[in-house]
Amino acid sequence: MNRIHKKMKPASLVLAAAFAALTFSGCIGTLFETGETPPVTEDIPQTPVFGETNFMQRIESVSDRLIIVEKIPELAPITAPLCVRHSRIEVGNDTVPKVEVTPAMVGSDEFAVRCMMEQLQPADVLTIGDVSVQGTENIAGDLTEISIEVAKRLENPKKVAIIFENYALGLAAVPLACYLNAPLVYAETLEEVNNELLSLGVKEFITLGWVKGGHTHLNTREELYELFLDRMAENGDYCDYAVVVNAYDAEIEGSENKFPQDCLSMSGAFLAAYRNALLVVTDFEPNEAWKNEEGVEIVKAGVTGARIRILKHGMIPKYICLVGDPRVMPMKYYADCGTGEWAEEEVPTDNYYADFDGNPLTQEMSIGRIVGRNAGDASALVARSMGYQRMVDLEKEKDDPTGLHVGSWIKNAYFIEGTLQIEIFSQGDVTKVNQMLTEGGFITKFRHSALGALSSQDMDIYDNNYLIYYGHGGDDGWYYFGIGGGDALRVGPEDLEEKIIPPGNGIAGSCLTSALDSMSEYAKAPIDQRISLAFLHSGCLSYLGGTRVTWGEVKIWPAMESSCNGLLCNRYIENLVRFNQTLGDALAIAKNEYYKVASSMERTTIYVGEDTPTTYQGLTPWDVRTILAYPLYGDPAANPCEYPPMDVILG
Repeated sequence: MNRIHKKMKPASLVLAAAFAALTFSGCIGTLFETGETPPVTEDIPQTPVFGETNFMQRIESVSDRLIIVEKIPELAPITAPLCVRHSRIEVGNDTVPKVEVTPAMVGSDEFAVRCMMEQLQPADVLTIGDVSVQGTENIAGDLTEISIEVAKRLENPKKVAIIFENYALGLAAVPLACYLNAPLVYAETLEEVNNELLSLGVKEFITLGWVKGGHTHLNTREELYELFLDRMAENGDYCDYAVVVNAYDAEIEGSENKFPQDCLSMSGAFLAAYRNALLVVTDFEPNEAWKNEEGVEIVKAGVTGARIRILKHGMIPKYICLVGDPRVMPMKYYADCGTGEWAEEEVPTDNYYADFDGNPLTQEMSIGRIVGRNAGDASALVARSMGYQRMVDLEKEKDDPTGLHVGSWIKNAYFIEGTLQIEIFSQGDVTKVNQMLTEGGFITKFRHSALGALSSQDMDIYDNNYLIYYGHGGDDGWYYFGIGGGDALRVGPEDLEEKIIPPGNGIAGSCLTSALDSMSEYAKAPIDQRISLAFLHSGCLSYLGGTRVTWGEVKIWPAMESSCNGLLCNRYIENLVRFNQTLGDALAIAKNEYYKVASSMERTTIYVGEDTPTTYQGLTPWDVRTILAYPLYGDPAANPCEYPPMDVILG
């Protein structure tokens, strides 16, 4: 089934206006005054390409093929042009872009491959290099030989070939090559491949870095960024997405069951190909420490530069996706976000990279992160986004005599409440979320912790479009049954091990479940015991949770009424299921609204570590912590499928 993507739909226009209205400038005390990149406030000259009503469309279809490549870094840029085939078709009186997408992944994790095969159900599998799975077709040889074989499979209407020998430059060239449907050929000299490419009809050679000659020679990544955007603007096409990678991860030796992991940047090539995105390539060595201010500023400079370039070409940058674990692609740490023992604990966040007004509590762009236990795992997360519509279509095509798909994961949601506070279940957040899900067309099951232990092996829990948990949590699980810190029962990574689940969305209004570092005394688990990564490993499209203790994101006790009654997660869910927002937009709008609401509140409360009530005018330390501590793991432009409200089944 084809999908028509409009850059703005009627509902999106309203929410985009809300997004803008909820964006504020300014700082929070002295919290953000050191080591910051100055916000971009000057006027940026733009070429007027798109008018107010000229919203670009893109018709997208997903092929029935899966590409699996060996974990050799250069194979990612070589293979990326096979992931998309661009054309233009007439729709009414307009000519709009069309793209056929072929999902691709790194074949280094056998379970990740098995999971993708089951979810995508490809008719054929193209393997490139040496991978464990048996494909229907294989391309083998050295990097140059594989490059030529890939070139033979591309339409290459412009008769262009791009020659590279440096991985970072090859990555930076991916958007241009994919947009032109042209080959990216690995060779140390043009002479090595000149004759073979001429025999394939190539008439224009672009050489990169140390490879000299050709019709055009480019030395820097920045030149490639400009050429890609120039070509798009000339054709009236649109780029609103920047993917950011650290090419140095190809040089590191992957650690066993801990970060940093090598070669996650390969996934960035496939994501940039799919999203027609600018691929921003950084190249710096990770620190031994989690907190890496120098690395943060390198990444922020790359993001800021991409934003300016896109704006100068008359386009509006909307999405940022970081690709890499938090050692290779570091998070920004902020202090003064809590009380008691948490007052000095620093909170890691990705918000900083989406901040362009000097206030990291509001987002000017939507942001997500591609991460996983290893390179294969991370690439499966990208492939899941690429092939998502096929997965949905396959589910909808299943034989269902009722025609209502009552048993379908697409229509199901599961809500676990784990605080032992009955009022939340009977009249609070559970009621609110249930109404949102019902109006979104979902059949929702609820599980209150007062009911005792649940069977965490029961597929009913996981066979859902939305799996939501509000309650106590740790980096190693959802602690749904117990009192305070003495929880004994949980949904943990061991429950998901070797389990393949639908491409749903994990959402945890809970402490620590998205923590990936080891700087918190409460989060020290190895990679395979991190609950967020376990959900992604088993097949989820996305995961949202806290990187730190966030007392009060869900109202646990009246004394800890700290975070606007769970507004962040509630609004995130509502934006997805009622307003059909993308993952990144849903979270950005929720955070911006949270900031606005909390800034105008007066609260008298007793926080953790305090003996007497304190009256707060506006933001509290725990508001700040909550807004910062919830990153999105997944493609921010992915849009989960929802049935229309009239499809809801009552009874």
